[in-house]
Amino acid sequence: MEISIARLQSWIIDETEKSSTSEISDVLVEVEIADAIAPIKTRNLADIIQDMQTKKTQSGNQSHNKTPAKQESISKMLKFLEAHNVMDTNGLHNAVMAMHRKLNSVRDDLKRVEPKLKELTEHIKQAGRYREHSEIYNLYNRQKPKDEEQFYESFRMQLTLYGAAKRHLSKHLNNKGAIPLVSWEKELKELTGEKKKLYLDYESLKAQATEVEEFKRLAEDILREGVQREKPIRSYSVER
Repeated sequence: MEISIARLQSWIIDETEKSSTSEISDVLVEVEIADAIAPIKTRNLADIIQDMQTKKTQSGNQSHNKTPAKQESISKMLKFLEAHNVMDTNGLHNAVMAMHRKLNSVRDDLKRVEPKLKELTEHIKQAGRYREHSEIYNLYNRQKPKDEEQFYESFRMQLTLYGAAKRHLSKHLNNKGAIPLVSWEKELKELTGEKKKLYLDYESLKAQATEVEEFKRLAEDILREGVQREKPIRSYSVER
């Protein structure tokens, strides 16, 4: 009986030691995995693409159509990814969307400015006609009744333009009842400068948006090619 009890105690001690060793081993494995994943989490998309390009070069699998132009595009893409710290394809997609939001914002500003420019241009044009033909109108008013019709027929176009200008301007007088021509001309000059700047910004952003979209397509192509290249290796390692 004493021998059986001693054997049982020895078995329990052995099993306890094995369990502790197994638990320690599991913890070590988890730490090793965490250490391996940590640097990957801090890598950005540019690092990943550069690694894929390096592996492709080392494998000797260089594309026949990798022209200098394409290499330059890849270089520009990598600089963009680094500059904007793009971590993944979602980040690249967000960068494209942000560029389009800026583009739409500038387009909205242009839509706001252009109608106002058109309106001011019309005000100033009508003010010019009003001033240009006011003397003819004053002469018409001084005509004797018997001469009015003949005078009107002689200067029909000028009097018609004057009448239209007067009606237009009567709706846009300032709070003093005067034609705010100086104010209109100042605002027109300012808005013309703003429109020019907005147009330049729009063209620049449009070109940038097109370029970033190309970066996105290029990055996705490289990543897709890298994944396809890795598939046979992973499949082989699993089968083994």
